[in-house]
Amino acid sequence: MPVLKDMNVTLDQIGNSKTSKSSALKKTEWHLGIRSQSKPHDIMNEVFKAMKNLGMEWKYSNNSMYSLRARRKAVHSDRYVKLGIQLYQVDNRSYLLDFRNLNVNDQVNH
Repeated sequence: MPVLKDMNVTLDQIGNSKTSKSSALKKTEWHLGIRSQSKPHDIMNEVFKAMKNLGMEWKYSNNSMYSLRARRKAVHSDRYVKLGIQLYQVDNRSYLLDFRNLNVNDQVNH
């Protein structure tokens, strides 16, 4: 991969007059999914309501209500769209709802 010169990394923290040096040096963390400060039980209740409204089927994974495998029949097809859903605790007061594609074996290579 070629080295790009005179380029700024846009995802690094940008310091300003209100930012101290210690917070500017803090490591940036990536969180993909939906982040919430609601209680875990409330988050999952919303997930279950949404899946029910969409006509999805699901089952618990790892004997936990915070880890699911879900599917929904694709429109005009006999195939299913499959996904994994898991709730993670990010810190002492926030949670991350993560989604992952479980159709990896069904995809056509291009």
